[in-house]
Amino acid sequence: GLDRARDRFRQDIYAPSTRGSKDAYLSTWLKMHSIGFWGAPIPVPAFPLTLEVIEMVASLFKAWEYLSFGNYMSRAKKEHLRLFPSGPHAWSVALADAQSDACRSVERGVGVARQSLPLPLEAVAAAEIPEVELSPGGPVGGKDYVICGSLFLLREIEISAARWAVS
Repeated sequence: GLDRARDRFRQDIYAPSTRGSKDAYLSTWLKMHSIGFWGAPIPVPAFPLTLEVIEMVASLFKAWEYLSFGNYMSRAKKEHLRLFPSGPHAWSVALADAQSDACRSVERGVGVARQSLPLPLEAVAAAEIPEVELSPGGPVGGKDYVICGSLFLLREIEISAARWAVS
């Protein structure tokens, strides 16, 4: 019924392949928070987000030249909204301004994302790679996985979940 429809709706907000990265964004945010407030005379909780928390954590992301700070900030905001949908800690204009300022500062001057060299598929196809498991539980026909993943622009997490059988 309606409960099942709501569960399916919530489950499909994010693709299964992105759930891990969303968790990783939050985990990294929390690690940066712990580093930033290490040894504080009064413990500073990671949530609710405050102007001080955003500035401290963003400062560390900037110091370590993270290229996609906006993803981490967005995930932290989403967690804040989940924990504090209303009340005295509800998301405010001041927090939105702090978010905008932090993203602008952290990403200024960092440069473009690292560009990877193209994968020479001809060289992969010509390589002498045995058609056996290269690691326990790994795919059989690793060369085929590399070529297929490249042709369909699959990322590591997507190709690692691929399954096919030879009939």
